[in-house]
Amino acid sequence: MKLLILGMMLMTITATNPASASSSQDNAAIKTIVESVAHLADTGNFEDLEKLYADEIEVDYTSLAGGEVELKSPQALMTQWASILPGFDRTHHQLSNISIKINGDQAIVTADVIADHYVSDLFWQVSGHYLYKLEKETKDWQITSHTFNFTDEQGTRDVFNLASENATANPVSYILRQKAEQ
Repeated sequence: MKLLILGMMLMTITATNPASASSSQDNAAIKTIVESVAHLADTGNFEDLEKLYADEIEVDYTSLAGGEVELKSPQALMTQWASILPGFDRTHHQLSNISIKINGDQAIVTADVIADHYVSDLFWQVSGHYLYKLEKETKDWQITSHTFNFTDEQGTRDVFNLASENATANPVSYILRQKAEQ
């Protein structure tokens, strides 16, 4: 009897607060997208990674590397990443403290990140915070802004020279497809 009453109460809560279920679903979708960026980059799946981004993305890594904030297409961003990331023996982006704030069809997500990069006997670890902005197009959320805020590093940035050489010598299918289409 208690189980039946509890079940009826849950149905009542769900029926009277459909926005809560929608908000929960949006939170889950957004968290999956943000976690997928790290996972897909680490596994070199640039085709699926590209699909998580809107047609134009504001990309900001200025706190790490200087330069300017850039507006890029998903294809340009993936081409950039596919030209270096596969040259590492291994990368691992560990996210924590993911926070999501949704306002209608827009969301802001923050996450702490520690990213390890290995190539040959070289190692570089960078720590910081991601700030993502997402917009909901029809039923799907897409990243419109991707910012990294640098806080600390260990190891050597020399990993990038060797990784770049490796990636150039052995281009991945994403890069080969780009060249074939040109």
